Amino acid sequence: MELKTKKITFRDAEKKYRISKSTLQRKVNNKNTMKVGGPNTLSEKDEENLVKGICLSSKWGFPFTSMDIRLLVQQFLNKNGFKEKRFTNNLPGYEWFKHFLDRHKSILSERLAENIKRSRAEINHESIKKYFEHLKNSLAGVSANLIINYDETNITDDPGKAKIITRRGCKHPERILDSSKSSVSVMFAGTASGYLLPPYVVYKAENLYDSWTEGGPKGTRYNRSKSGWFDGVLICFISFYINKYVILVLLLY
Repeated sequence: MELKTKKITFRDAEKKYRISKSTLQRKVNNKNTMKVGGPNTLSEKDEENLVKGICLSSKWGFPFTSMDIRLLVQQFLNKNGFKEKRFTNNLPGYEWFKHFLDRHKSILSERLAENIKRSRAEINHESIKKYFEHLKNSLAGVSANLIINYDETNITDDPGKAKIITRRGCKHPERILDSSKSSVSVMFAGTASGYLLPPYVVYKAENLYDSWTEGGPKGTRYNRSKSGWFDGVLICFISFYINKYVILVLLLY
């Protein structure tokens, strides 16, 4: 700014900022100011459309991985008859992907996604609100000791998460999957009054070994199934287990 307004000479600016006079002259006169390196593979418009597609796909629950984006670029180049000498068979390398991500870091980021099933992804705010409105009417007048909520969780050493590309600032990036994973299932149950029932653990196995039932919380129930998930038979056992608690509470009161 000082040079453009002629408040300082190039020679004085060279001494003051320790930048060569020729460099300052090029910058002020806008000469040789192009970016260093070769031209981008995709045009600015094509990259802009690619970024929009990545964000839209992520919003729908089907985000791209780095490999997906590279394959998409390869397909685009092949379809339009382009031959990029820097790529093998027109497939961009991971270095290209990193530079692409860096060019659009204000919009895109690489994150670990949480895997959820399609049925769970369809749940929205309105359906949850209606559920609790009906639940409130159903539980009117019922003692808190008799209101039991239970849910299962899966413990696994391989959650199967993958790095995906999504819009920057997304708090919970998710990827919809139709397949599930093998794991040990644990059922937790608690009453509305705050009492926590012992957990119910299910292993994926044909047989249940004594060593598998040691060291757990007091009163824990153990079982097994072929899949490691809660099936119809196990649900009957759990219902009987919870009903025993309900009967006990009724007898005490």
